[in-house]
Amino acid sequence: MINLYSYKGILFGIFSVFPHQFINIIMYLFLCFYGIKLSIKLFELIFLKKQFNFAVYMKKYLKVIGVSCIVLVFSSLYETFLADFIIKVFTFWIN
Repeated sequence: MINLYSYKGILFGIFSVFPHQFINIIMYLFLCFYGIKLSIKLFELIFLKKQFNFAVYMKKYLKVIGVSCIVLVFSSLYETFLADFIIKVFTFWIN
């Protein structure tokens, strides 16, 4: 696609991948951060015998998972429906 349309092909590649994949990568990094943070707290609870309110951390983690699931659903809907429309408009613009 890039060889055939030169700079327009590069724009096509960016518009077809950029928005939803960028959101997905940010959400996965966000989930990894909170997962590692929860794992460290569990390690401290089990092995180091530190006392803290586990319910608070679990509620926060469940909220993060819920928000990320909602954002990922919207990202998937964007990729499925809106990105196809943008690609159709872009291919009409190229021709």
